Amino acid sequence: VAHQPEDRCRSAIDRAILYPLDSVSWATAQEFVKKLSELPEEKKAGRTYRLPTEAQWEYACRAGTTTKYWYGKTHDATKMNFGESKIGKPTPVDKYAASPWGLRDMHGNLYQPCEDHYDKDIFPEHLDRDDPVNRKGDFRVMRGGAFGDIQRRCEAAYRGRDANPTTPTVSRSYFGLRVVCDVPEKR
Repeated sequence: VAHQPEDRCRSAIDRAILYPLDSVSWATAQEFVKKLSELPEEKKAGRTYRLPTEAQWEYACRAGTTTKYWYGKTHDATKMNFGESKIGKPTPVDKYAASPWGLRDMHGNLYQPCEDHYDKDIFPEHLDRDDPVNRKGDFRVMRGGAFGDIQRRCEAAYRGRDANPTTPTVSRSYFGLRVVCDVPEKR
């Protein structure tokens, strides 16, 4: 069967719709949210976009639970894409079930950058405060784990920089993107 050019375009469009964006550096993610926030329709609506803070990311990942994964205490290759899944690449966003809050791929598939700079000691100390952002340090926080990782790196609380020595301009095939939209309160 011969494929027409529009078939190849359709395939690329389907991939862009179904799969998460990968190979995103922290700096590129910052450029993206800035440009998204500057779109006329977003400005008119008063919406701004940014990366989640580390505390926001973990809160969203846990989806109201206190377990290692939103779905329970132990890892499960039928609920997330990580090393034991043996897939070895990103999967479509809808392959695994959404959390109770409707979020997908918070565990595994691709790491997600946070606004914060990495400091191994600061996060546990500021978790209960009003979500401050750490802006000191050369490295950036990436959370969630990825398709080739061990289960420990996919846990909600895992934040080891040693797994990903990530400076702002580093991009890897297992780095993705998740954004937060700040919406003005209705009066």
